[in-house]
Amino acid sequence: MGSHFGMSQSYQEEARNIITSLINDGYKKFYCGTYGDFDFQINSILYNLKKDYPEIIMICVKPYYNANKFLNCKTKETYQTFKAQILNEYENYDNLDEKLKNFEENYQYELFNNKFLYEKYIFDDIIVCDLDKTPYKFRIIECNKWKIKNSDVFVNFCTNKYSNTYKMRQYALKLKVL
Repeated sequence: MGSHFGMSQSYQEEARNIITSLINDGYKKFYCGTYGDFDFQINSILYNLKKDYPEIIMICVKPYYNANKFLNCKTKETYQTFKAQILNEYENYDNLDEKLKNFEENYQYELFNNKFLYEKYIFDDIIVCDLDKTPYKFRIIECNKWKIKNSDVFVNFCTNKYSNTYKMRQYALKLKVL
């Protein structure tokens, strides 16, 4: 867990060394996030280490379901416009299902959210924490607590005492996960 803004190159090298050391000590399962530069940097390190350590399991832990699989509103509008054009072309609806299926297959990589594809192809598994009773704005914090409670080791990058990362570090110390 770390800063939303990520790490410098030297810290990334240090993180890679720490993760490699953990793998050599027998740790194979890594709970990962996808919110912020730090998460993407760590995920990239882990994904690249999978070439040398194929036994690594990367699990994306999400604080909420993401029904919106589009990158942004403009992408969603483009998708809906193309789909409406197809529907307008087929007044008698002959072969409409086939045409829509073809549309989905041909445009999915151009129109689907990069994050959706990232999650689908980078991670070995995806867990969505059961946080339905938690207010939406607190779900990332509660998801981070879930990761700590379900881990043997907690690795974090904290640059100040005023961040949620620092609070999570204190929480991990309290649970003796560090």
